[in-house]
Amino acid sequence: MWAADHGHDSKDGGKNDGGGDGGDGGDGGGGAPAVKIAVEDKSCTLAGECKEEKTYECEGCTLKAVKCNDAAADAAKVVIDAENKKIVFDFKAFADTDSCVYMGEFDINGNAHSQPVAVIDTKDVTLEKQKKNAKEGEAVEETITFTGEKKTEVQEVRVNGLAVEKKGDKADVPSYEVDEEKKTIKISVPKLSAEYAGHYQVKFKVEEAEVTKTILEVEMEAGSSAAKTAGDGGGAGGCKRSFCYLYFSRTLFWCL
Repeated sequence: MWAADHGHDSKDGGKNDGGGDGGDGGDGGGGAPAVKIAVEDKSCTLAGECKEEKTYECEGCTLKAVKCNDAAADAAKVVIDAENKKIVFDFKAFADTDSCVYMGEFDINGNAHSQPVAVIDTKDVTLEKQKKNAKEGEAVEETITFTGEKKTEVQEVRVNGLAVEKKGDKADVPSYEVDEEKKTIKISVPKLSAEYAGHYQVKFKVEEAEVTKTILEVEMEAGSSAAKTAGDGGGAGGCKRSFCYLYFSRTLFWCL
């Protein structure tokens, strides 16, 4: 389970007392109910039709919006069916701009929560996605190899839609480094925090086309201090957005 502070206002300064450990996916001992949704990677063909439906389970929650790269998703392509607790992703002619970690913005008993509801990327670049488990404060470093028949360049890296810096002089800042000769991308996080746990995507330039791929998933292990404070929203200091999720498997997320 992990929590992050990312920018949306939450009632009472982000305060949301989870109470219990939430280990069974319940109400956390009097806190906000859980939101359960299965999230699996999906790759779509450029200019092709691509459709995905997601259902979620919760009590006392409303899905207010879905975001892509921290901007509102196209309402013509991402339809929220609140009555049936369903999200429909319907791309008639899929474009790489449709590739991202789609974040659901939920209201749970007056508290704002955000969590991934879909991870969608583009075909045409071959790589093996990696998965890493780590505790808060631990260093995370992972190297991913990519291949392609055409000229392929790395343009940017994002985690849950937020930009990751290219490696520079700041040793304490999470970054990425590209080795064009070896065709590798190295993701480095000196000290894992909730902000940098989640799904990493890379936007490639393949000749003249842009292609986004999901390359890494970093899961913050339960038992870290961030996991223990999931749902707290930062306390009385008033952090702006709280989001958390507990992995019961590779694909199940619970927001408490």
